[in-house]
Amino acid sequence: MAVGTVGSGLVDCHCHLSAPDFNSDLDDVLEKAKKDLDVALPIIEKYKDRLLAIGEVGLDFTPKFAGTDEEKEEQRQVLIRQVQLAKRLNVPFLLSLLSKKQKLVKQLPLSSICLETDSPALGPEKLTRNEPCNISISAEFIAQVKGISVEEVQEVTTQNALKLFPKLQDLLQK
Repeated sequence: MAVGTVGSGLVDCHCHLSAPDFNSDLDDVLEKAKKDLDVALPIIEKYKDRLLAIGEVGLDFTPKFAGTDEEKEEQRQVLIRQVQLAKRLNVPFLLSLLSKKQKLVKQLPLSSICLETDSPALGPEKLTRNEPCNISISAEFIAQVKGISVEEVQEVTTQNALKLFPKLQDLLQK
């Protein structure tokens, strides 16, 4: 999560900091983002009755974002604060799982998981565009890790999405 101009009330919950546009000043952008959680917390508290979820958040330990153990620990601490906030406010927590996050998938109840592709980013093969039709890959992965059927993952995660985004039901009926 990253807040725009301080006091603007804008929150970017899904930014692609790995884009080439950030190559020249990524360190500055990341430093501002770390401070932004502290700036965002009072805003979140003020509007908590209108808050739908905390996220999308996650850990990115690629060398570009976490080249040292200290940087990895900083990410862990921010993630812990975000999980605690979601629990305290009793809202869903949207966790982004990058490759090899089986341990987290095993620990989370299926009732807490929604599916996403993050398209056009993170295609199923390197350097390929991702598309919504690839959502089945996520469902298959979760089914395999949890030892359940793909149909169960599909049913439960669809119900989770409908609970999280109630207006989605109207769109699906059209």
